Amino acid sequence: MEEGDWYELQNFKITFASGQTRMTRNRFQINLSNYSFILKIQPLSYCNYYRFQTFNNIHRGLSHPKFCIDLYGALVGVGEIEEDEMENHIIQFSLINIESVFSTLK
Repeated sequence: MEEGDWYELQNFKITFASGQTRMTRNRFQINLSNYSFILKIQPLSYCNYYRFQTFNNIHRGLSHPKFCIDLYGALVGVGEIEEDEMENHIIQFSLINIESVFSTLK
């Protein structure tokens, strides 16, 4: 599957989203099985359906901690890998928003 392509799904189930980390804010998730069928199709519209968090919202802590986010920036510092009492791996890192760097260079 390629990002941005359109697909038709057959033989799948919609269930309540569960687990500690969810990929979207949606209450439901798509579950595929061995009987599921995925077919690439022509786009039905050319709208952009993505809804990304802004860098400032992430930086200010306004994004939900249990939803995955993609970060785009320049990595300027990486700490050591640590383990907490629940055996989760934690790594501290620092990013700068390269969009703001580019806007100041214009």
